Amino acid sequence: MPPLLQFRLWLREGPVGERVLMAGVALVFAVLLVLAFLPTAGDNHDGAATVAAAASGASSSGATIAQSGSAEPAIAPGAAATAGPIPAGVSSGAAGATAAAESSAGSAGAAKATAATPGQCAGLTASAPGVTANEVLIDISLVNLAGPVGNTAFNIRPDLHQIADAVVDEINKTGGVACGRKVVIKKYDVNPIDANDQQAKCLQMVQDKPFVVIDNAGYITPVSRSCFVQNKLPFQISTSAATNELTKGYPFLYGQTAPSEKQVRDGALGLAELGFFAPPKFQKLGLMEDACEPEVNHELEANLAKVGVKPAQISKFTLECQLIAPPNEILQGVLQHKAAGATHVFLATSISNSQRYTQLAAQQNFRPVYGTSDYGTNTASVSSWDASFTGGLAISSQHSGDLNSGIRNPEVTACDRILTAHGRKGIATERDDGAGALLCDQLNMFRQAVNRVAANPTRRSFIDVGLSRMGLFKAGVGSDGVFDHLGKVVGGDFHRTLQFDGGCGCWKVRGAPAFKPGF
Repeated sequence: MPPLLQFRLWLREGPVGERVLMAGVALVFAVLLVLAFLPTAGDNHDGAATVAAAASGASSSGATIAQSGSAEPAIAPGAAATAGPIPAGVSSGAAGATAAAESSAGSAGAAKATAATPGQCAGLTASAPGVTANEVLIDISLVNLAGPVGNTAFNIRPDLHQIADAVVDEINKTGGVACGRKVVIKKYDVNPIDANDQQAKCLQMVQDKPFVVIDNAGYITPVSRSCFVQNKLPFQISTSAATNELTKGYPFLYGQTAPSEKQVRDGALGLAELGFFAPPKFQKLGLMEDACEPEVNHELEANLAKVGVKPAQISKFTLECQLIAPPNEILQGVLQHKAAGATHVFLATSISNSQRYTQLAAQQNFRPVYGTSDYGTNTASVSSWDASFTGGLAISSQHSGDLNSGIRNPEVTACDRILTAHGRKGIATERDDGAGALLCDQLNMFRQAVNRVAANPTRRSFIDVGLSRMGLFKAGVGSDGVFDHLGKVVGGDFHRTLQFDGGCGCWKVRGAPAFKPGF
């Protein structure tokens, strides 16, 4: 949930009118599915066994964020390292493998609880905003695209409120959190393309004084999320963020998805492993970027150089930072790449711009070999790629492609069981059920982290102790990650290859479904 390029400076320079609104809505749904279904770091059809194999070489390649100021005292790095579930001297990769081995299909999803002895849970108090001796209050922001009609038009399930209630009910019936406390939630419908609505709802949540806020694609831009950081309210992001945003936002931003820089790094290095840049088929690369995050572009170009793509072999075109770039601007990039003799094209901009590129390229009879990554939500399930994109490759740290490929991991199975047991529709497809599955992942991540803290958590200890001691987090539709040291606030530590299937118009897993350790 990348600080999604699609949504960067979304209204500042984007076209006006209904076309922008509807395109923005489509991108929002893409965000949901990216987090909900893209192959995250390490979950697959065989669950723990496959992740264990991947984790054995993992090095927690997601962002590690330096500490910054906070109203609560920080936990010393040594304390987090020695007191957590990972013994001193054990690598993060080995810890991930151990955590994976201890996980089983029967304990997946939100129903999994962390046992505590009576002594560990003695003396429960109201230790933080939103935490009493008996309850933990969480606010949840749910995507709301101008009401049910807008949501339905883009396959966003209309029963998100009921899904959240179902998952929380399951948590409370299976041990609760933080030594048996019950989870209480307050839900807000938030329009991610209405800055006024986002700000107003954020201020309402600040007044609620919850322990944390969990976002289900209501806040998908750095600007919109800044309200929570400014008010020192922990916020579980639903889209990727650049390392700079995570650093400035520490210790209030955390989540599953790999940092934006890692997404493009995975793309360049992963495609190179597949022979994407190998001659004689590869001669020249058309690189389509945008100006939203220069540091991400620098990371991508540096890694292209690492794999041997020389500057003379790159024709780079940089779009302005817009939600939906004008077609004539994208066409300039297409024509530049075609004239330069590009045989391959790497798309590193928003999914809307990337898809329009393939359409315009086909109209110009320009059909290069395509490659991309999670960046800009290009691996989302919602797609309007041109038919010439068929066979395109992507390197992804998310579970996109699982259900499209007939893979149901234990976490998705657990989420499906919870929903159907509560009278809701289960998890059937990536396109239709992403938002529901994402809620399972998000609440499960919160539970796993807060249960690693002592009996009376504070907001700071939740991040510095709970999150950093969480070990391997396994998602059903988002990204897996190894959380094993202070400052590790996002996942996405593994990757695998996807290929676009023109028959279903969707991404499928290419080759073995197992994830590899991140670059």
